[in-house]
Amino acid sequence: MASSNTSWSLLPFDLVENILYRLPVASLVQFKSTCKKWCALLIDKRFIYKHLDLSREGFIRVQDHKSFQVINLETLDLSSLQGPDDIDLMIHCDRLLLCRFDNKDTNLVVWNPFLSRVKWIELSSSYTGPPGGIYGFGYDNVSRDNYKILRFKRELEYETCCVPFVNGDWHSPFLSGFGEDRLSLLSEHKDETMIQEWVTNKVTDKIVSWRKYFNVTYEIVTRSKYFNVFPPCLSILSTSNFPTYFIHKTNRIMLWYEKEDHQDENIYVNLYEIGGGEVNKLVETGRHRR
Repeated sequence: MASSNTSWSLLPFDLVENILYRLPVASLVQFKSTCKKWCALLIDKRFIYKHLDLSREGFIRVQDHKSFQVINLETLDLSSLQGPDDIDLMIHCDRLLLCRFDNKDTNLVVWNPFLSRVKWIELSSSYTGPPGGIYGFGYDNVSRDNYKILRFKRELEYETCCVPFVNGDWHSPFLSGFGEDRLSLLSEHKDETMIQEWVTNKVTDKIVSWRKYFNVTYEIVTRSKYFNVFPPCLSILSTSNFPTYFIHKTNRIMLWYEKEDHQDENIYVNLYEIGGGEVNKLVETGRHRR
């Protein structure tokens, strides 16, 4: 251990810092005991926020309200996490998860899955709305240190943002974030011959508008080497359970979802990459009986 510390001490500290920026959180926690200088760096807010900004995108998924899976999009490795039981809803911000529990409407938990730490949040007793509710989790532009939890009442009067298609030819769309200040929308045509992705301008603009990001049609999909997974059409979004997706830095959609096979009565969990006129199955991450 001493020789290892000596080797690190021979490197310029700015080089060490750049290396640490690219390491996973679990490794950084172990390195806090290496020396006082490293410990001071790892708890410095400047380092923490830059590490967050450089972090790789990925997925975390809840199974049966009690087990959690994390997939590394670089290696496609799958790992498991232990967290709170009976989670009904998760919202993320800066690798923190705001969790609501099934059949429990009195408390929320902020969970750091990588450090295995939880903080209980007691809801205000003044709230008199129906159970459940809609939540938001994030911070304003004034201070990144000041995280806020928002709870929205279900009111009859509200403003809406129209989706880019108004007819009934499309399945219910799935909404996600795009960058830090835009929305994205993924939907599949009801005849299962086309998938479309739309994105908005900045949501801080007074008028929110949509533009088509890309679409994948049946003719293109059938030339994909994985087209025979869903013959004779895609049928990804219309028959899937709990799909989740985001637009990757490569400008392709990463989609992780469950799909039931009615022939063998199994439910398959698959990771797909959509873009460039193709739908590619990257890996099957699990299967279970319905």
